[in-house]
Amino acid sequence: MKKDEDGSYRYPGSKPFSDSAVDRLLFFGREEETQLLLHQILTSNLVVLYGKSGLGKTSLLNAGMSHALREKGFISLTVRFFKRLGKQNIGPLGAFYEGIKENVKTKSLKYEAGKSESLWEFFKTAAFWGNDYRFLKPVVILDQFEEFFTFYSNKSRKEFTRQLADLLNNIVPKSLRDKEPFPYSDKPPNVKIIISIREDYLGQLEEMSKYIPDILHNRFRLMPLTVRQAKQAIKKPAQVLSSAIHAPSFKFSKEAVSAMLKYLSRQKSGFEKTKAVESFQLQLLCQQMEDKAREKHSKVKGQVVIEEKDLGGETGMEDILMRFYDKLLYRLKPRVQQKVRRLCENGLISKWDKRLSMEVEQIKDIYHVSKALLEKLVDMRLLRCDPRVGSYYYELSHDTLVEPIRKSQKRRIYKRKSIKKLFEEAIELKNSLEYDDAVEKFEDILKIDSKHVNAYLELGQIYFGYKKYGKSVKVYKDAVDNGIENALIYNWLGRSLFAAHNTKEAIKNYREALKLDSASYMAYEGIGDVYEYQKEFKKAAENYNKAKKINERNSGIYIKLANVYIKKGEPKKAIKVFKRAIEINPDYANIYFDIVGELKQLRKWDLIEEIYRLASESGSKEDLTYFSIGAGYAELEKYDLAFKNFRRAVEINPEFPDAYATMGDIYCQLKQYENAIDVYKKAIEISPDYETVYDKMADIYLELKKYNDVIMVCEKAIEADLEDISFYIRMGIAFHQLEKFNDAVKAYEKANNIDPEDILVKVGLAEVYLIAERFDCADAQANKVLKDGSISCEYILGMRFISITSNLFQGKYKKAIKKLRELIKYYEMLSGDYERSFEYGVLKRFLANNKKLSERQKSLLVQLVDTLESPLEVGHYKLKELEATIQEAF
Repeated sequence: MKKDEDGSYRYPGSKPFSDSAVDRLLFFGREEETQLLLHQILTSNLVVLYGKSGLGKTSLLNAGMSHALREKGFISLTVRFFKRLGKQNIGPLGAFYEGIKENVKTKSLKYEAGKSESLWEFFKTAAFWGNDYRFLKPVVILDQFEEFFTFYSNKSRKEFTRQLADLLNNIVPKSLRDKEPFPYSDKPPNVKIIISIREDYLGQLEEMSKYIPDILHNRFRLMPLTVRQAKQAIKKPAQVLSSAIHAPSFKFSKEAVSAMLKYLSRQKSGFEKTKAVESFQLQLLCQQMEDKAREKHSKVKGQVVIEEKDLGGETGMEDILMRFYDKLLYRLKPRVQQKVRRLCENGLISKWDKRLSMEVEQIKDIYHVSKALLEKLVDMRLLRCDPRVGSYYYELSHDTLVEPIRKSQKRRIYKRKSIKKLFEEAIELKNSLEYDDAVEKFEDILKIDSKHVNAYLELGQIYFGYKKYGKSVKVYKDAVDNGIENALIYNWLGRSLFAAHNTKEAIKNYREALKLDSASYMAYEGIGDVYEYQKEFKKAAENYNKAKKINERNSGIYIKLANVYIKKGEPKKAIKVFKRAIEINPDYANIYFDIVGELKQLRKWDLIEEIYRLASESGSKEDLTYFSIGAGYAELEKYDLAFKNFRRAVEINPEFPDAYATMGDIYCQLKQYENAIDVYKKAIEISPDYETVYDKMADIYLELKKYNDVIMVCEKAIEADLEDISFYIRMGIAFHQLEKFNDAVKAYEKANNIDPEDILVKVGLAEVYLIAERFDCADAQANKVLKDGSISCEYILGMRFISITSNLFQGKYKKAIKKLRELIKYYEMLSGDYERSFEYGVLKRFLANNKKLSERQKSLLVQLVDTLESPLEVGHYKLKELEATIQEAF
């Protein structure tokens, strides 16, 4: 096996850095990312690390993050999802648990296995200790998470996602909720999750957002190395001196480093040159230079220096990167080469050009590659070996090898493939959003056939889609220069020129298209776009009408034509255009939104209402159309018509909670609270976790002083796993008003457990402690709030009053008088009219109804409240008088 881990090499080449003492010494260039990512991990339970393949995500986690986490009392547990021989039905949950076991074994952890009925229960019961018996908090790294979407069915992914959501949100599994007594504490499982995923798979996480809505909230994008970082990654590992590193040190000359950086920062990234550097390419170059340094070491005395000439110029560096795969194979015998090619190109890369893993026995059976040869390929850094579940799995050492391997394969088979086949492959790549490879194939086609119309069209459209208009113009001009006479070529050339703001040339090429095809609606539409841009609205309308006449099924042309008429000052013609659109297809009613936008700027409310009427009567079968029309009528305060369209939306789609919720909002605006409650209930029936609806229902009941209903709504919200502090605060207010003070205390305490820093919760808790006559708790909570330096003056006065009152009730008169003097001293420092946000009315009622103090004592405390509620100039005077009187009274 490879010996990088024992310090034989300073640059890992195609392999990632590992979590070893040696690799940590040699890992440079990512210090800033390490600290930023560490901070994000420490402050969040879920972090998504993403970036292009080859940028060093795994290296950052291994050599940069794992040790830093251990120093903070965490242990990183890396889990990979992959297919295992003979265990095709193991599923992602099975792979997860086996991954944890493998981590425990390889890291020599002391471990108390958790219960695997669910992820929540597993981390609630599992425990991890280091060799020093220090308890370690787990940070699970779901590395190369794209494999989760590649290897598993939708059903198994959904179950894993649901359990992961329960774990992250501390949702007790249904199987445990009804157990009496409940076997676990309320404390959430102590675990953090890091999802490491290739950037081109980031969108796949959207399928998990139903259960984990904020899955993309805490993202960390790993970018390529900057030139400055790359310089550190090149120079510093060569100079590290340590007894743990057996490879001889050497250095790069200034000129060599400059040449490498110049070359690496010019590598293609997408479709444009960049000043960034990919880690994988840098490591391959440095590894080759390290081998060259070893050769020099045996021939020269003193420190070896890698000079610029050792790089072989840009050609030499290009050869290192692009021929890496071929060079490895050339070191093997021809017969062996063929076996290795079949393994790498067919077994270890999927047809979608994704890296795969294979078990050693499977490789031997299918590709006849021996274990000895596999070990040799690992030593050559072509493959990576992972011990898993009593066997060994092999895969390409890095995702970035997929491209050079595929290029090598293409070079061999291009001679045998027809242009038609190449084109089919290019289209498949384009449809798979693998644009780099698609561009390469289209360009190869054009090298073979410079008159291939569809290759020009597809290639130009890729550049156009990426807003590389200069490149798309060049592609289409090349087609014209090569003698192609095709209307679509001229249309796309016109469109590209227009996007590049060359309007004169754009119209010229659209007219060339019309010479070749007089029925080209795309050309008329394009000419209309140019005239609209130039504010020649009459000419724009003429051309849009011609385009519409040729193709009435183009919904976009109706939008453009209607808006041009509005800009021409002929909005009634825009109405006619809209009428024609919905005659052609009732579902075109949804284009009304784009037309109304222009009318709103002109404040043509009567015409807007006419558009809404036509759209409403169109007979469209789109629920969203009627929903948005309803919202439009509501904006015009045409509430009956708004409700009519909302009801039409729910007739089409009875499971449309937003329609019911929006109706409820309008009823609230109209103060028709009973109607609002009715439709809000329907929204919740459809979507039991619709948090904002619960919020609004609770607020309505508070407004109506139906405090028992407030409590009922908040309890239902909490049962729906909406553990938001606002529900507990509302419950606290309701219990308070019902004079169920102990229940109010419980509600505020739960809110405080969720968010101990919320000022409304902290202040409310102090107040209900006082009214519930838990005076020691009230005093302690008030003092706790006072330690928060960011609270307002009024809250400071309110908390001081609660502290004074609590001490008086406990007979701690000296302490109360001392705090009163502190209040007076603070009050005297105030100037101006400060914001009065603290409500004393409840406290005054409490004092008035309490029988533990004498009438004189109660009267004086109420006077103190009145003083605090007075303007400052009056309050300053009253407080001085009250100080002596209260001291005498108590």
